[in-house]
Amino acid sequence: MRFALPASIALAALLAACSSTTPTSTSGSAVATAKPAGSQASKSHDEHGDHHDEHGEHHDEHGDMSGSLNAFHDVLAPLWHAAKGDSRTTSTCAAAADLHEGALAVDKGGPPANAKEPEQFRERSKKLIVTVDELGAECAKAGRPDFEAKFASVHDAFHGVMESSAPK
Repeated sequence: MRFALPASIALAALLAACSSTTPTSTSGSAVATAKPAGSQASKSHDEHGDHHDEHGEHHDEHGDMSGSLNAFHDVLAPLWHAAKGDSRTTSTCAAAADLHEGALAVDKGGPPANAKEPEQFRERSKKLIVTVDELGAECAKAGRPDFEAKFASVHDAFHGVMESSAPK
């Protein structure tokens, strides 16, 4: 008997597998997946690859992705890499409290001991909290007109924190 996963579950598994092969990840082992050409999973994975082409590998170039920063990434990544639209907006807004708690944990945890820019880490982690809170406020608005801009600000702030955690 064959069992077919819904596309959303298959996509979540794909994204988890993509981020789980890093040395500092605690999320488990990678899973091999077959992606038919032109499928939503294939398109999303290609966009994920483009994202890494633009920003470099999170874990190699941007710094220490352990602890609270990795946990924040684990919440943010599947939301950020989801196809833009009502489903992504709804899912992200539903996760606003988790993003807030994660941003607070990143700030509270402070920079890694070997961070080359510990002061920037502190400044940027405060900015991450602000952008997450602004996203939460946007989610409370009717129609959420500035959702994409606010969500992009969270993503950019996360990258700022990540870059400042790079080792000396």
